[in-house]
Amino acid sequence: ISFLLVFFSCTEDPVTGCTDATACNYNSEAEEDDGSCEYTTCAGCTDAIACNYSSTATISDNESCQFPLDNPINITSYDDVVVGQVGEELIAHFYIQNASCATISLDASQISSPHPSTGAIFRMCLGDYCYDPGVTEAQIPLDLDSFEEGDYFQGYLMSPNPGSINITYRFFTDTDYKEMTVEFQFN
Repeated sequence: ISFLLVFFSCTEDPVTGCTDATACNYNSEAEEDDGSCEYTTCAGCTDAIACNYSSTATISDNESCQFPLDNPINITSYDDVVVGQVGEELIAHFYIQNASCATISLDASQISSPHPSTGAIFRMCLGDYCYDPGVTEAQIPLDLDSFEEGDYFQGYLMSPNPGSINITYRFFTDTDYKEMTVEFQFN
């Protein structure tokens, strides 16, 4: 009687995946790193007092944290001096940010106007709405989400005479306001 014994050795392929325990897609069962580690999908603000706090973030990206200000109306930049020619319509742009953790309803008004004897014509736009010359308060407030920012207000002025005209604008909510003055110079 003869016997034939054949032995086969079966080795399984190693489990591949991300082997870096600090990565978002870490695979604890991976035996061989396949270069797929990524570090962005689980990164976020880990400061609990920030508006954009992420309880699921495992990688701290606290540079992205957005902290509310005492006054949520944040004018991030604006044209404080606008220069142009007599008869030209000059435009002052205001970049406004909602620096709070909640949506705000922003309104705007022009609280100083050129004297009628100057012949100057003024108007303004808030969000997508522009108002007729002479209207000094926006009729439709602009809703801004938390930390939304953009070129949301424009003040326009045209003068038939050379010189400088200062116009003060007020931006307000039910509880807060901010005033900014623009000097329009006509040459």
